[in-house]
Formats: sequence, structure tokens, C-alpha cells
Amino acid sequence: MKLSGTKFVMTGELEMGTRKVVAAQLEALGAEELSAVSSACNLLIVGDKPGSKLQKAQEKGIKIVDEAWVKKILGV
Repeated sequence: MKLSGTKFVMTGELEMGTRKVVAAQLEALGAEELSAVSSACNLLIVGDKPGSKLQKAQEKGIKIVDEAWVKKILGV
């Protein structure tokens, strides 16, 4: 699958829908949503007004992407 092995966390508000809806779309491509930034996480999706998860991801060197990246992956 396109996102197999991807373990992601979301922070902030997304324009394209609720986190639940976006997570379901990404999971359909093989990704797995985690509830918190940890060493198991390898991707942080950042929307408007991100919270403390952004700083944690930066400290851990986790790849950070925005909503435009998500739209590209989903072909929206």
C-alpha cells in the first residue's frame, strides 16, 4: 500500500475535514494513526494552530508535513 509503514499523528485544525475523516482516508492507504508523538511516530500532519505535538515532533526529528501534502497523497 501507498503509505504502508507510516505511523502518523495530526495536530491543529484541518480544512479538508475532521481528523477522524482524514485519518480514515490515510488508513485506507495503509497508514496507522497514533494518539501521541513518540519514537514509534514517523510523520506529523500539521494544520492551523498546531499544539505541543509540533514541538515534540521537531525535537524528535520526525518528518512534518502540511495539509497540502495530505491532499496530494489522497489525490484531492
